[in-house]
Amino acid sequence: MRKEKIYLAGPLFGLADRAHNLRLQDLLVKLGYEVILPQAEAATISDIRLYLQAVKNNCLEQAGSSELILVANLDGPDADSGTSSEVGVRQGLKLPWIGYRTDFRTDQNLEVGFNAMLQQFDYPERIIIKPCFAKTKQELDQFYVALAIDIDGAIKSLKAS
Repeated sequence: MRKEKIYLAGPLFGLADRAHNLRLQDLLVKLGYEVILPQAEAATISDIRLYLQAVKNNCLEQAGSSELILVANLDGPDADSGTSSEVGVRQGLKLPWIGYRTDFRTDQNLEVGFNAMLQQFDYPERIIIKPCFAKTKQELDQFYVALAIDIDGAIKSLKAS
């Protein structure tokens, strides 16, 4: 059976972003998905200018692919600009995508830090709001498992509709 492909969109230039992406990728793979990470797609390029170009090209290519579902990290006071562009491409092409927010400042009823342009796209049906209050590594591990399960459920819901 062919595995469902996920493109994991989100910030990828800092250590914390890369660690988050890798951790979530591992859990989604365990749930049976093939996960494409933009940070891995250009990993063989050492020239920073070429690397940035390769990341941009890959992000646009993956965002426009009908062969996968885009899963977008929309955390922060404003969603990452590259991720926002990828979601815009998906929405414009009417291709499936979901987003998630783990920022504990998030309140589903009073969402104020979420990118206003992204709010117009079937919000909140496509967005998983899951504030993280983890204080220990064990709590963080449990949170990541729960997040991966929520993403899996959202993808299955998208496929069913």
